[in-house]
Amino acid sequence: MKKVLTLILTLLILSSIAVHAAEIPEDRQLPLLVDDADILSVSEENALLSLLGRVSVDTGCDVAVVTVDSLGRKSAQAYADDFYDYNGYGSGDGDDGILLLVAMNDREWAFSTYGTLIRAIPNYALDDITDEIVPYLSSGDYYEAFTTYADLVLDYVEYYRANGQVLGYDGDSELSVAEKVGTSAVIAAIIALVVMLTIKSGMRTIKQNNFAKYYVVNNSLKLRVSRETFLYRNVTRIRRETESSSSGTHRSSSGRSHGGRSGRF
Repeated sequence: MKKVLTLILTLLILSSIAVHAAEIPEDRQLPLLVDDADILSVSEENALLSLLGRVSVDTGCDVAVVTVDSLGRKSAQAYADDFYDYNGYGSGDGDDGILLLVAMNDREWAFSTYGTLIRAIPNYALDDITDEIVPYLSSGDYYEAFTTYADLVLDYVEYYRANGQVLGYDGDSELSVAEKVGTSAVIAAIIALVVMLTIKSGMRTIKQNNFAKYYVVNNSLKLRVSRETFLYRNVTRIRRETESSSSGTHRSSSGRSHGGRSGRF
């Protein structure tokens, strides 16, 4: 009986793989889910692959998950970028997509974004996604981590396509850096004005004098020696940002520009 059950399970796995392989576009060699580390059950694989397929269709981007045992000599970020580039991931003319890599032995994760996804899910948005999924990775709830990732990617891309802006932390569009700085400057100016008016209101008994002589006691200051002494030099250096560092992108080994984040869990 045990042998019969094993045979049935094997046939189900093979048929599942065959169906998934048939769904792979000609320009992509691997499915949207590659569980080489074997951390998901068969039922979880099927459900997750179905979810990734729906999200990819709805967003018009490849949304992929890859698990491996080891990174070898590569960094997690380089591994994710190369896996994306050299296995044909990406949808449409711009090869739009995102890939989440999890390396089990190294306990590391990495995102790699390309095309429209670099703008729709910039690095600070990846930080938010990371905050949501890393607790699941750390606790071994990998299926929940991957489904949460897929749902959040769908939210970000749909919002970006509908509004032309990145979904913000509170559900509103994220303010640009210039808008944030401008808003902060206005608030600071208002606070400073209120403080100055408060201080001034308490000093109305003081009469203003326009000449310094009224504040100096006669013959109270006598200078016998006068000299100049150099005390210190204050030098401020501002780092020149390169195009890649200011935009949050980096170059993969193939020479393409990717967005991304990596870390440990």
